[in-house]
Amino acid sequence: MNFTKNDTSIVKGIAILIVIVSHWYRYIAIDAPLHFIYHFGFYGAALFSFMSGYGVYKSYVNRGFYKNWIVKKIRYVYIPYMIICIIANVVVYKYYKFDISFLWGAGKDFTMWYVPWIMLFYVLFRLVYGLNINKNAKNLMLVIVYFIITQSLISLTNISSVWYTCNGALVMGVIISECTTIMTKRKTLISMLLGIVSSILFAYLGIVTDNKGYYYIHDWAVIVSGIAFCISIYYLMMIFSNVIENTYLDKSLVGIGGISYYVYITHMKVLYFLSESNIIIFMILSISIAFLVKKCFTVLKLVK
Repeated sequence: MNFTKNDTSIVKGIAILIVIVSHWYRYIAIDAPLHFIYHFGFYGAALFSFMSGYGVYKSYVNRGFYKNWIVKKIRYVYIPYMIICIIANVVVYKYYKFDISFLWGAGKDFTMWYVPWIMLFYVLFRLVYGLNINKNAKNLMLVIVYFIITQSLISLTNISSVWYTCNGALVMGVIISECTTIMTKRKTLISMLLGIVSSILFAYLGIVTDNKGYYYIHDWAVIVSGIAFCISIYYLMMIFSNVIENTYLDKSLVGIGGISYYVYITHMKVLYFLSESNIIIFMILSISIAFLVKKCFTVLKLVK
């Protein structure tokens, strides 16, 4: 069994849906019975990070470090993000003082941390995988250096949040992408079940330690739970992708996955205007606007 390109789009679609649903319940549906759902948002963030790490390694294997590799990452990832944030400062958040924290952090809506951190990861990946050392040494260096850098930045910015540190899934995505071979259905099923069980157990450990004030253990438990969740979804797709192939669900998730990044950088701007609306309208508008934004950037030749 193998993980296909179609599977990657489906997983990205699932990831971004988890993210936008969790943000709705975190910022809007505060008094709703299902408000607790926002706690599961880190699974979406971890899954999105995991697929980013997976994708960047696959791209490296297929094309190597082509000319202007970093420049194109900036062009396709960071520039659209900056444009959206600048427009949002002028149009969406016009009643507030112009804010430039999006250049390095979470921005005005407190959720855009992923983009500066993925750019940091791209730079580190280029440096580490450009070295003439064996792949095990590269993986170890990637894990150690990325951990040191991210933990240092978290300390310097006084941030203590698993929403940031769940980017450990980025490194795991690289490792899974590099090490995975075609597996039997039995091994794939076992891997999926182990991932599910591990995710649940570490999530429970995170809840228990959080209630008792053991925040350091809590953070690491949630990080591991997120990574285990990514692994379970990865193998889950290998088993069931044929079941949903060419169905409406398959096509819908692939379509959403294809614009998932644009949903991410625009959905909180949509949310700003919809405090009196409902989650269905929010999701439809977020996906529709992201589709139009990508179309605009494509016409302007900022993205492919």
